[in-house]
Amino acid sequence: MDDAYLGFISAKIHNPKSAEITIMCLKEEYHRHGYGKKLVQEMETFLKLKGVEFLKVKTLADTRDCEEYEKTRQFYNGVGFVELEIITEIWGDENPCSFMAKKLI
Repeated sequence: MDDAYLGFISAKIHNPKSAEITIMCLKEEYHRHGYGKKLVQEMETFLKLKGVEFLKVKTLADTRDCEEYEKTRQFYNGVGFVELEIITEIWGDENPCSFMAKKLI
């Protein structure tokens, strides 16, 4: 197995004040070792240098049972994101979206 890449993160800057994590992926064997937190911290540093004040992320809301996404929500809570609202207009009633955000500066 090629361990040159453990994972990646990508964000879209929506406007001068806010950006959104569009995708984040980490090989499962590296979960819970601080690598995901480091990816988010590096993205935050990059965005702060650009003057971005808020970082957002969307994930499956806890109103739908899904063990994998429960871990995802716990991760984002653990790195400082808070849920602002649950939206069904994005992915539909069967896939409620948890809209989370974090103040950077």
